[in-house]
Parts: sequence; structure tokens; C-alpha cells
Amino acid sequence: IKDPEFLKMFCEYAKEIEDPACRAETDQYLRQVEAEGRTKEVYGDNVTLITPAAGFVIKTRKKEDDSKVFINVCHSDKVENATSDKQKGGTTWNVPFSLSAIRKEKDHRGQDCDTHDFVVNSETFRR
Repeated sequence: IKDPEFLKMFCEYAKEIEDPACRAETDQYLRQVEAEGRTKEVYGDNVTLITPAAGFVIKTRKKEDDSKVFINVCHSDKVENATSDKQKGGTTWNVPFSLSAIRKEKDHRGQDCDTHDFVVNSETFRR
């Protein structure tokens, strides 16, 4: 990035979205947009806002630098249900999902870690 002003603004934005208070405000705004039925107006066609229900957490580490990664396995009825097709020799599964953008969070020791939300259909989750 060669434009120093853009780089400065981008760094400010990155710090802002890491702030839990800012994230809470953004979540509240998204819920309001959804409740008012303005998703299409604000975000355009083919966008579905998902507020998933909690499930469980998978903790793993990056191979490159051994840093922690958390994957929150969540569920929502807004994601299509899994389907299966029995074939000769086994069953083929199709499991639709939604994967959030990576975000930085802190673990219980205050260390930075990457976090993802992996969302499947609620019925699929219960299976």
C-alpha cells in the first residue's frame, strides 16, 4: 500500500474493529437492521444476517507460528440443513455452512488469538 493516508485510515479501522465495545455496537446495529427488515436496503440482494446460537469451541494452533486459533461451532436455522445421498459404497454428505471473517480476540491469559465462527443448520448441529 503506497498511499500513507489510506494506510493510516486502514490501521485505525483495524484497531476499531478489534475493540469489544465497537464490536458490541456493530452487533447491536446489525440486529436492529434485521429486526426492522432493512437488510436488503442496507446490504443489497442475496445477503442474510445470521445471529447464531452458541455450540462449542474447537481450540487448535497455526502450523506456521503455533499461535492459538478458536473455531466457534455455532448453529442457525438460516443456514440450509445438511443432506445425504446413499450411493454404492457409502453415503455422500452436503453440509452447507457459513464461515465468519477472521477476528482477533484474547484468550484467558490475554494473549491474541484468531477466532472464526463456523455456522451450520440447527438440526444438523443436533445430529
